[in-house]
Amino acid sequence: MISPRFKTAIIVCVVASVGAALLAATYSVLVGGDKLYGAVTGVIIAAPIVAFEMFVMRGHVGAPLRHLPLWGLTLVSAVVWLVSVFVGLAFIAPAIFGIGSLPEWYLKTGFKQDAIFALLVVIFINFAVRIHSLVGTRVLLNFLLGRYHRPLREQQVFMFVDFLDARGLSKRLGDVRAQSLIAAAFFDIDEAVREFGGETHRYIADELVVTWPLARGVKDARCVKCALRIDALIRANAEHYRKRYGEAPGLRMALHGGPIVVSEIGDERREIVYFGDTINTTARLRGLAKKVQRDLVVSAALLARLQLPEDARAEDIGTFELSGKAEATRVFAVHAEGREAAPAAG
Repeated sequence: MISPRFKTAIIVCVVASVGAALLAATYSVLVGGDKLYGAVTGVIIAAPIVAFEMFVMRGHVGAPLRHLPLWGLTLVSAVVWLVSVFVGLAFIAPAIFGIGSLPEWYLKTGFKQDAIFALLVVIFINFAVRIHSLVGTRVLLNFLLGRYHRPLREQQVFMFVDFLDARGLSKRLGDVRAQSLIAAAFFDIDEAVREFGGETHRYIADELVVTWPLARGVKDARCVKCALRIDALIRANAEHYRKRYGEAPGLRMALHGGPIVVSEIGDERREIVYFGDTINTTARLRGLAKKVQRDLVVSAALLARLQLPEDARAEDIGTFELSGKAEATRVFAVHAEGREAAPAAG
């Protein structure tokens, strides 16, 4: 079965290639060139660049690159992009059209001029891609469109991921080493978030908040699958964490969904924030997960909206009075098949 992340990558590659073809064809017409030649050249340049970003940079192979500082990551990607531009312009496009050298109209307009245009486009898009990696696709688009300039009501799924005994980690490992461990775990967790179409809303110390539009989060139980994948990733990497940092982390996660209010706030530094009972309930469930010693707890309200995957089971752990809630909340613990129902804390 093709993963949602792979489907998204294919769609992005196709859309970006078509966009590049239209842009390059338009440019060719404006400078008096051949629009077909321009369109094909645009695809030749864009396709490997987008494939590199979607399948290498965001895949397992690109993990070491993603560990680089932002300037290092930008430099590496810029070099790859520029090589793709040069090879596409100077060699691949002429070869496809069966000419031994660049066409006359191309020489007339000037390789230098076209290379500068391609370079400016690459720099702009590369910058946009790095900004996207910092704030996320939906947040970036919403800022640009001004969607949340006025508060709006939406339906969202929230997942809170929290480290067990973060203070204890700091005491045992030291602040710097403990923070390095937390950063490494969050880096690994991000793979699962991307795979199941989630969006990292924010990191708060040792806590991660992930969101989905409600319809997307419950479709194929993506939010639950994401949480179970996170648990599996952390356990699979436990020995690596112990060898490198001296200890393996433990996590507690909570899932809940419902209505919230979304708004853009701030002036000098703008941010999109969520308000409402849904996000507060998810935070309370995260605390409950630690108390009842379950890796993942899900509200009955959210669980009723989705169908659990075949390799998962739900355990009814009861109804709880959550702080700030007028009514009791029914809660389920969700486990992958073969996992203990109540793993030891810590």
